[in-house]
Order: sequence, then C-alpha cells, then structure tokens
Amino acid sequence: MVRRHGIYVWGNNWRHAKTQAECIDYLCDWALRMRAAGKDPTANPFRDRTAKLAAWRMDPALEAAGVDQRQPHKLTPSVAVSKAELEALGVLQWRLDADKFEADPQLEAIKEARGYTYSDLITVSPARLPGYEAKIKSFYEEHLHTDEEIRYILDGSGYFDVRSVDGGWVRIHMKKGDLITLPAGIYHRFTLDDRNYIKALRLFVGVPVWTAHNIGPKADAMPERHQYVQKFLAGGGGGGGGGGGGAQKRSAAAAAIPSIGDYAPGSGGGGGGGGGGTSSFASGGVSGGDKRPKVDDCSLRRKWGAVVLDIEGTTTPIAFVKDVLFPYAAARTRSFLEAHWDTPLVRSDVALLVAQAAMDASDGVVRATMPGFVDLAGVDTEGPASKAASIAALVANVEWQMAHNRKTGALKALQGHIWRSGYEGGELKGVVYPDVHAALLRWKAEGTPVYIYSSGSRQAQRLIFGYSDKGDLKPLLSGYFDTTVGAKVDAGSYKHILETIGAEDPAEVLFATDLLAEAEAAAGAGVQPVLLLRDGNGPLKPGHGFPTAHSFAELLPASGQ
Repeated sequence: MVRRHGIYVWGNNWRHAKTQAECIDYLCDWALRMRAAGKDPTANPFRDRTAKLAAWRMDPALEAAGVDQRQPHKLTPSVAVSKAELEALGVLQWRLDADKFEADPQLEAIKEARGYTYSDLITVSPARLPGYEAKIKSFYEEHLHTDEEIRYILDGSGYFDVRSVDGGWVRIHMKKGDLITLPAGIYHRFTLDDRNYIKALRLFVGVPVWTAHNIGPKADAMPERHQYVQKFLAGGGGGGGGGGGGAQKRSAAAAAIPSIGDYAPGSGGGGGGGGGGTSSFASGGVSGGDKRPKVDDCSLRRKWGAVVLDIEGTTTPIAFVKDVLFPYAAARTRSFLEAHWDTPLVRSDVALLVAQAAMDASDGVVRATMPGFVDLAGVDTEGPASKAASIAALVANVEWQMAHNRKTGALKALQGHIWRSGYEGGELKGVVYPDVHAALLRWKAEGTPVYIYSSGSRQAQRLIFGYSDKGDLKPLLSGYFDTTVGAKVDAGSYKHILETIGAEDPAEVLFATDLLAEAEAAAGAGVQPVLLLRDGNGPLKPGHGFPTAHSFAELLPASGQ
C-alpha cells in the first residue's frame, strides 16, 4: 500500500495476484462496515487471550485470622508474582479460547507436545457437589501428586496456591481460558473464589491417577518430591523430574503461547512419573540435547504449496504395518470370508482375487520367482458345497501373496475390508508419530493442503488416519492416492498427482518418504523430496544427495515465518 497511489498486489501468476487483490478488497469492505457500525477494525478481538495469569503473594495473617479461603488474601500493598517467577517454580501457563476447546488446534498441539492422552470434565459448585462446603475445605489441604496436575478452565474461576522458594504461598487466580500445569512433587492446594463455580477440563498422561499425598514425612520422602526440590528449589535444573520429564523450564523468550511448529520432539529427562520423555517447550530445533543436524538452515523450513506424505516409515512406524496390520489380516482372512461369504462385499473381493490369480497363472516371471503359487480357478461363490474348499484356496492364495510381500489391488482390497472391521470393532487403532499430528495441525491452520500417497489402498489410508491414536485426522488431510495412479518409483505417478491437485509449480510441492527410490522418482517430476530418518527405517545409500529429517517439526516454517 502506497499513500496517494493505492494498493499494489502481486503473486506467482495472475490468478494468485487476483486472489490477493480480492482478499484485500474483502478486508477493506469489512473495515468500512465495522466503522459504520461504530467498531474499531484495528482492535484486537482476542486481546484478553494474551493476558497473563494474575498471581500474588498471600498474606499469612489473613489465613491465621480465619478469613474465608475464597477471598483473595492479598498483602497490603499487594505483591504481584510474575510469569517468570511461576515458571521458576515449574508452573506453566497458557491462555486459550475456551469456547472452542473441543476443536482447538492449539490445545491439541499442547496435548501432543506434553503427552496428555486422557481428559475429562469436572464441575464444582454447590448445586453439583453434595456436601460442597466440606468438600472445598478438603480440596484446600496442602498436598502433592506423583504426576503433573493440568487444569483448563472452561467457565467460572478459582485459586491454585503453590509454595514459593521461601515457603510462602503464591496464589494464582484461574479464570475462563486459563490452562495451567503444576509439576509432580510441588506442594499446592485449590479452592474456588467467591463465585463458587468452576468448570474445568482435566488432562493427564496415560491412565489418570488423582491420588493426593498430604504434606508430611511420607510425602516429603517421595521420589517425586525429591526430584522437584532438586530441580526447582535447589537450583538443580537437571534431569529426572516427575510429570513432564525432560526440560520443563521455559525461557522468557519462549514464554508466550508458542505456535504449533515450536513443539519439537525431545529426548526428555530421566525417570519420574507421568509423562517422562515428553517434548520440551524450547522454541524450534530438536530439544533434549540432541546433536543431530537440523534442517533449520535448509530451504525445507518454509511454507509449501502442497505436501504429499508416504505412510510406512514416514507418518507411521514400519513396525505397525509389518507387525500389527499384516498379521491381523492374515490371522482373520478365513474367519472374515466365512462370516461374510454371501455378501456383495466379499463376492467382489473374491472376484478380484480370482482375476489376479488368473493373471499370475499365465505370468511366467511370477511363477518362476514366487514359488508356491495357489491357483483359484476352482473357486465358486455360488455353490454352498464348494464354500469350504473355495475359502481354503483363497486363504492359501492370500498367504502366498503376503509371503512374497505382494501389493496387488485384489489383496489390498480384502485386507482393507478386514482392517475396517478391526478398526470399527475397536481391535485396531492407527499409529501416527506425534510430530506428524502437530505438523498436520500447523499445515491445516496455514492453509497448506496435505495429501497421502501410499502403496496401501486409499481405504486403508483413511482407516489409519480416521481411527488413529491421535483421533480422527481425516479432516486435516485433503486427499489420498494409491498405486492406481502408478508405481511410487515412477516419476509419471508424481506428475499425475501434480495434475490432479492442480499444482502449477512442482518445486512448491514437498514429498516426504523413507525410501530413496521414491525420492528419486519424485525429484524426476520436479517435486522436492525429503527422506525421513525414523527409528526402524532401513539404511540409506551414502551420498544420495537428498535432504533428510528426523521429525516433521524440521519441515515446518520457523516461528514468525
């Protein structure tokens, strides 16, 4: 925008520039409407979300005098406690939008980074809690937990009190939108304020354990207490530590609510309760003392026009596919066919397998290189007398294909249907690396479309992400491709994908995989490949010349980009 000259807009091409101009026109139109309605278009509607927790030193004289615990108990004059002082005690805080807690990418990123896997809701009020007055007094007993205590206030308000370094009480006023984490081993207590109402989301690492250990010799002797004292009160700052494990202190520069890309995986600290080994909140890079080369200085850490992801060894551990999915399908092929033999679904699967077997029977290379071929010429889905023999032949053929690691469309169709029954029945749950979930949230928030390209069928792809251990991730994905578009080692397959997604510049598309042959094929189509170095992945040929990454966190734009 140039004063007295107007607005200049540009883009990669005329369509891009036109889009930018339309966005500017839209924003200016709404600015005029807001001014006409008496609203300031430059005001930040979310300014309250940047507010810090209100915390202060408590006046011990007021408590000794029996003043109601629900009163502020401030010193006169009041002595505020800063965010940095709270963090020095291991207390972490965030300010979020509580009205969208059920679908908040920022909350999901925090949960992902700290390993919070369990959540439930709790409401405390006279109407909801029998014996309310007695109960809130019991909450006010000084105690510690062997795991982190995490509370996200969705409505109402209350106080968390924590012991400071000198033993005095620091009172933290929690209101709607505040999320707080108290480390394992910290002595604390809780009470409502004079509103007598709070609704909170409780988060936990793994199976929840709400046991409170009241202050005393037994609690003082607990390992979690010793670890807390060493780390936060004695100036240790070292390994171990309960709850979040690893480094939990954050620098002042990292104290603001971080973007999703700031959650980099780390090795964590030593032992301790709850979530040992979860990610630290250091901004960018690889935390936990990892000395591996980062991709921060590489052109990969930027915004992409589109991202295409392989699954096995890239978004999902190879072991999950090899050691869970394939054995599951193999073990249930017979029972699945028997249970659904007369359904159109299985009839279609059988027809595909029979057709594939007919092609294999006439393929001399297959017969010569894959011994044990099982012919399906006698399979009949119509005659009940031949059902047992037909199923036996089909099972043998499936076992033969899987033994030779074949990935025919017919085999994948049947496996997909077996897996779907497992996912829907709760026997299977897709496994996705934590950094993948965080990256998908970041790309979604930035408007970067993400596609899956895997040798597994599109149905199998949807199942892994739809029934994942991170929840339903399908809304974060824009589409799925399997080998019906071509082999993954063929550059033409990637050109087909580029045409399908409407990518005008192949260099603006990132393809992540664990296989060198696939990276070479993608590069042949002009796409930018990156090789993932996950635990359990096969070795790569030295000097291959392609960029590598250990985590999707290394593929995200740096903070501020």
